[in-house]
Amino acid sequence: QTCALPISTAKQFVEETNIDTLVVSIGNQSGKLKTHDPLDITRLQEIHTAVPSTPLVLHGGSYLPVETVQQSIALGVAKVNINSEVRL
Repeated sequence: QTCALPISTAKQFVEETNIDTLVVSIGNQSGKLKTHDPLDITRLQEIHTAVPSTPLVLHGGSYLPVETVQQSIALGVAKVNINSEVRL
């Protein structure tokens, strides 16, 4: 079972804090995992719709398929953090 904040809470946080970027959790995982469950692209779209002017950040980008990264970028992700490939 996941525990995701309501998107309205993310929107309120962005509005009240005037942050520069927002890190999203949409099924991504940090670490040396060579397999991933598919990202929740629907949730990413909903977050992007709620805060369209805020660049989104995706942690755990290692080993994501190129198509998934491209789709995420199209939905507002401006930064994808990777690390595992660098350490291997």
